[in-house]
Amino acid sequence: IGTVALCTVVLFFLSGSLLNGLKQLGEKTRRAAIAVDEYEKLGPIRDTSEIEDLDAAYEKMVHTINQLHEEESRYKDMITDVQIELTQEQFNPHLLYNTLSLVRDLSAHGESGEICRVLDNLIAFYRRVLNRGQIVTRIRDEIQMIQSYLNIVRQVYHMELDVRVEIDEAILDLCCVKLFLQPIVENSILHGMVEVGSGSLSIVGRREGEYLVFVVEDDGLGIEPEKLERVRASIANSGEESVENFGLVSISRRLRLFFGNDYTMKIESEAGEGTRVEIRIPPYGEDQISAQIRSKLV
Repeated sequence: IGTVALCTVVLFFLSGSLLNGLKQLGEKTRRAAIAVDEYEKLGPIRDTSEIEDLDAAYEKMVHTINQLHEEESRYKDMITDVQIELTQEQFNPHLLYNTLSLVRDLSAHGESGEICRVLDNLIAFYRRVLNRGQIVTRIRDEIQMIQSYLNIVRQVYHMELDVRVEIDEAILDLCCVKLFLQPIVENSILHGMVEVGSGSLSIVGRREGEYLVFVVEDDGLGIEPEKLERVRASIANSGEESVENFGLVSISRRLRLFFGNDYTMKIESEAGEGTRVEIRIPPYGEDQISAQIRSKLV
C-alpha cells in the first residue's frame, strides 16, 4: 500500500508539472496564432525535457515562418518596384518627344508617306513594350521591339546604322523579364553613336550548354576606364540605388530578382573602341518563368 501511495504522489506531481508545461506551451501557441513574432518574445519554457524539446521545435518552426513572411514581403516589394521601373522605362519620353518632333517636321514638308512609316514603327514599338502590362516577354518579341526601336532611331537621328542581328531560332520562344536587351541597345545608340551619326551594332543570341547567351556589341565611343569601373560596381550592387548608368543597373536588378545568382552580366569597353555587354540566363519557357514569379508572391 505504501508503494502504491508513493507512486500515486509521484505521478500526481509529474502530471501536474507536465500539465503546467503543456499549459505554457498552449498559451505561447495561442499568442503566436494572433501575432507570429510573439512566440519568440516569450522566451523558452523551463520544464521537463519533453516539453522543452517541443517548445524548442515549435520556436524553430515559428522562426522559419517569420523568415518566410519577411522574404515574401521583400519579394512583393521588389516585384512592385520592377513593375514601376518597367512602366517608367516603357514610357521612354525622350524617344516619344523626338519622334513626335520628327513627325511635325515631316508634316510641315508634306511627307505623308514618311510620317506613316515613322508612326508605324512607333506603334509597333509601344505595342510590344506595353504588352498589356506583362513583365515577362518572349525573346522573339524583345527582338522585334528592338528592330522597331532601331527603325525609329534611324529616322529620328538620321543615323547610318549597320546592324547585325543573329538570334538562334531555337530560343525565340523562350522567355525573360521584359526589357532585358532593348535598354542595352538604346545605351549603345545614345551614348556611343548618336554623337558621330553612324556606327555598327551586333545583337547575338544563342544557347551555350545550360544557358542562353546574349551579346550586344557596338563600335561607338566606348567608356573611359574610371567610369567603366563605376558602372561595373553599380551592376554588381544592383540591389542598391544607383544613378551610374541606370539602364544597365535596372536590367541587372530585374535579372537578379527572377534568376537569383543563376545569371551573369558582363560589360567590356575601351574609350574610342566600343562596348560589349554579355548576359547569361537560364533557358526558361513561359510556364517556368511564370512559376518563378508566383513562387515569390505566394
